Amino acid sequence: MFNIIVMILMLFYILLDFYRVNGETYAKVLQSTISVCHTLLKYLLMIHFKEDVEILRNTITSELDKYKCVMSKKAIGYLRTIQHIEELITMVGATTVYIYLLRPLLNSNYFLLLETALPDSLALNAIMLLCQYYFMWMGYLLVFGYDLTYFVCCEVTVLQMQLLKRRLVEITNSEDFRIKSTIRPCIAYHQTLLLIYSQMRSMYSTALLFHYFVTIITMCSDLFVLIGIMWSYEKEVERLTGLCEEVPTDIEGYSDSDDSVADAEFEEMTQHDSESELEAENDEELLSLRSNTAMQDNLYFQTKDGTNWRKIVLQKMLEQSRTT
Repeated sequence: MFNIIVMILMLFYILLDFYRVNGETYAKVLQSTISVCHTLLKYLLMIHFKEDVEILRNTITSELDKYKCVMSKKAIGYLRTIQHIEELITMVGATTVYIYLLRPLLNSNYFLLLETALPDSLALNAIMLLCQYYFMWMGYLLVFGYDLTYFVCCEVTVLQMQLLKRRLVEITNSEDFRIKSTIRPCIAYHQTLLLIYSQMRSMYSTALLFHYFVTIITMCSDLFVLIGIMWSYEKEVERLTGLCEEVPTDIEGYSDSDDSVADAEFEEMTQHDSESELEAENDEELLSLRSNTAMQDNLYFQTKDGTNWRKIVLQKMLEQSRTT
């Protein structure tokens, strides 16, 4: 029940975000909604088919071991390879989830793991972040466990059906008179495989149909986000190109006279600065400078009649530059 409450709470805030977003962010919110709905559906299916999953697991582990006489060494090797693939997928998935959980730390632009509306309270924001961390880890275990169970069941069923078919062909072509005793375990094993298939169909038909729609919506939303990013880059390039076109690029009329004008303006500015410095030096309204015993470099100015502080500071800077 706690897991359902967490997912419903997250889904509520994600759906609230639909009313204030558009464009690429809308597609990301749609992906977040699909992720939560996907996990919630598989969680409900796991609860509903919990007993069937236990029966299927016991059938695969016990009944298949019972009919090992039909299985070849090559088939047993295939089963072990499937187990190794399952472990590898689990490790890769766990590593991916751990890296994704560090997303808020690696990128400061993302406060949360999923696109959702932020509550006004800081405490609610912290609760929402904790719920998303819990959801991501729980969702990984749930989705991967559900899908890997289906993957292993499909691989085992298909493999054993092929081996059983080959075994029946060998029995038919043989000249052994004990055909009944030989074919009897094959028939029983075939019934076991049919039982596994019927259980898988009842358990995974709804999930496979939902997978189909989830895949279509996810691919379309990813394509929409990619097109939006490319469109924004194209708009930025057009904007920068327009700014460059506004800058005058005609330099044919440029001559040495322009350099002369620039030099004259620079000399005029230098002369103006020199006159300002002389005016500051001739200002006699500076009364006293008091030095602080603790910090001798900090000088305090006293003036009368509202003398301009800018002139006083400029005069002191000129005196210090001359002494150095």
